[in-house]
Amino acid sequence: RVKLDCTKAVADFVRYCRANKVKRVLEITVGSKAALAREMLAKAHIECKSWPIVRKGGIEDILRATLAAFYRKMERYGRAWLPDVLYFNDNFAAQSALIALLESKVDIPGEVRFVTWSNRGEGPFWRKELTRIEIDPFESGRIFARYVLKYLAGRKIPEDTAVSPVFVVGES
Repeated sequence: RVKLDCTKAVADFVRYCRANKVKRVLEITVGSKAALAREMLAKAHIECKSWPIVRKGGIEDILRATLAAFYRKMERYGRAWLPDVLYFNDNFAAQSALIALLESKVDIPGEVRFVTWSNRGEGPFWRKELTRIEIDPFESGRIFARYVLKYLAGRKIPEDTAVSPVFVVGES
């Protein structure tokens, strides 16, 4: 079985938070349980609240729902609700949040640090390099292909294989 293992990347993110004296993180999630950081942050004594964006449809729906949610939050609470770090496990949600925050004149990373999920080479793109947990879809494909070829060669299930993203410190 080929599985996604975000343990090291999330642990590196938590170390980054500790090194930067982060006290509050808001984890914005969309559907997937990949790269969730709440438990590791709690063990590091960093407050983490979760904000699920309910997925109802495709990518466009995620983009619209996140954009609307962030606009509402900014209109209702201004900057008072912003934590030290906004952490996303979905690059499409992150893209919409960036738009809403920038249109609301929020300084990233001055007022809030921004950490996103990213598929290498697929963004989200911004004027500054984003801090992110990044997976390489081509390398992941190679790992999966090698796993399948091992199975076909031996007709038995190979041992578990992991695809592991990395934590990349950017300017956000």
